[in-house]
Amino acid sequence: GVICVYLSSWNHVMGPQLLFCWRLECPRQVHDAEGDCPHYLKCHQYLENPEAFVLRNEAPQISQKAPTEGYVHSVLQIMHGCLERLQTRSCFLVLPDKRVAVQAVTFPLAGVPVSVAAIFPLHVLRDLWHLLTLNDLTLARLSLICQTSGKEFMKSISSATTLLNRYFELSESLLKTRTLDRRLSMNSLCKDNLPNDVTRRALQSHLQTRRCSIIMGDNVPQVDSVLNMMTSLLDHEELLCSSWDRHRHKPVPPYWPGLYLQGLVVGPPDGNRHGSASPLSARELLWAPHPSTVVDASQGRVWRSPLHVGFRGPLTRKLKTARTPVPESHVSIFVQQMLQVSGNDRAVEHVLLSFKQFLRVKAMALIKCASRSRRSMSTKYLQSALALPYLSDFEVVLAYAEKLRPGLCQYVVPST
Repeated sequence: GVICVYLSSWNHVMGPQLLFCWRLECPRQVHDAEGDCPHYLKCHQYLENPEAFVLRNEAPQISQKAPTEGYVHSVLQIMHGCLERLQTRSCFLVLPDKRVAVQAVTFPLAGVPVSVAAIFPLHVLRDLWHLLTLNDLTLARLSLICQTSGKEFMKSISSATTLLNRYFELSESLLKTRTLDRRLSMNSLCKDNLPNDVTRRALQSHLQTRRCSIIMGDNVPQVDSVLNMMTSLLDHEELLCSSWDRHRHKPVPPYWPGLYLQGLVVGPPDGNRHGSASPLSARELLWAPHPSTVVDASQGRVWRSPLHVGFRGPLTRKLKTARTPVPESHVSIFVQQMLQVSGNDRAVEHVLLSFKQFLRVKAMALIKCASRSRRSMSTKYLQSALALPYLSDFEVVLAYAEKLRPGLCQYVVPST
């Protein structure tokens, strides 16, 4: 549904300038021959000297290919006007013609603001809302890719074109297909696909990281069984922003940050793994919207990454092993109950709904406590107020409350 993507910058003397535009196009010869138009994004350059304008503050040399849309100037003025002053990372804007909407990300480059704006028809906003986080991260990655200076600047534009086409192919697939089956996932959760200890660690970390997980395995059946187990805990919006195609005939896509649940077949064809190191590095996980869980189904290992967008700590390539919750915790009891009622669909659904209701009630109580308090609250105080004696249960409730009320974690003092 995208119309085009703008990459622009701002100069104190010349004002905002459009550097590049990725426009949706269709090869005419293919369309005439097959009757089906395979759209793709093609990059158009609107400044003859984009690198000199951005990095060396030289006067812009506008090319003959001027954009024909009347709203381009309005978009650039807004992106480099109120957005820059308010330091807003991303937003939606409805343009004066009421036909298109803009989602933009603004980042500084050599002291100069660079903006990436995607133009969509207004009628696609209903679907676009489900992929909001994925769109944000994609535009942010594109902005940083284009910050390469020197002779590699134009090469980075080519990489950005590849990234955009891959992203819109992925988003189209997510909106058109429903690859995750909730009913199948409840049945899978009842089966002992993993050792009990690994299952508890996987679910505990999956809930603590706000249901943002990557499931890896040597083959499709390995990934399929564990991923189905996680699916039952996703809500409707998270299901739409998750990806796993067990019938894919193309090469398996790489890890894509911004998805809530993703399956990856990472084993070589002969099934041999090189050591016990994780194929996902910390640098890849750094683009996740919040901390991620990595489950290796082939080795029965669970890692948790504290890295996310906005992470300011030292970058390490080692992932921390997820801890096992105590047997008396709510997550452990939930896993035991699901195993006990295996085969009874009605009982399985009852246990699952009861656990989800427990999380929501405790999360709403936590939000209410935070709204009444004028200062930060300690973890021990909140555990006592919510009747959650185990820290693992409190961290799950806190993650759920943070999802309902973003920014809530800032008012909770972590335990020492």
